[in-house]
Amino acid sequence: MIFSLKGKLTKKSPVLVNLSLIAGLSEVEFEIHIPVSTYEKLPECGNEVRLYIYPYFYKGEALLYGFISEEDRTMFRELLKLPGVGPGLALRVLSGTTAEELLKAVSEGNLDLLASIRGIGRRRAERIAFELGGKIPSLREKIREGSKAEESREKALEALLALGLKEKEAKEALKRASKKIEEGAPLEEIIKTALSRKAENEDN
Repeated sequence: MIFSLKGKLTKKSPVLVNLSLIAGLSEVEFEIHIPVSTYEKLPECGNEVRLYIYPYFYKGEALLYGFISEEDRTMFRELLKLPGVGPGLALRVLSGTTAEELLKAVSEGNLDLLASIRGIGRRRAERIAFELGGKIPSLREKIREGSKAEESREKALEALLALGLKEKEAKEALKRASKKIEEGAPLEEIIKTALSRKAENEDN
């Protein structure tokens, strides 16, 4: 599964962006659906950006949804689990707020934030708040774990680069390592496994 994509922003609008990546000798361009909250934080076209990806399969087609933060991607995934909530509605929710703001509003019983989002309304806001209400502790934990995992990956990449690996080598080693270790593994284990995967690849 695609976790995140980092590439050159070639086209952007409040609902859709194009991200260009170099894959081997080819350049691949991805079309990614985004919420307005992500659009507002994007750099100008031509600059690099990382988006956290959620692939959604519909009628045999894979649609990519991207978010500027891992927390928003986690919330998008949880919103899709709610009755009557599809990608379009989940994007509208995250266009009007962030994951953290939404959790705060629901935990405080503040329905005005949700109800003010276009296409939601008071009745649907009550339903979403009710469904999310019982998940607040687990959602906060998932968001915390996701943030820690991303921080560990970034630090592991920095460490591998400091050890003399080229960026492409380091990222490939981390990609192989991710298949061998559990999510949220300690930084030392990530680095050790990545170096081990790199050595195995060189021997083959």
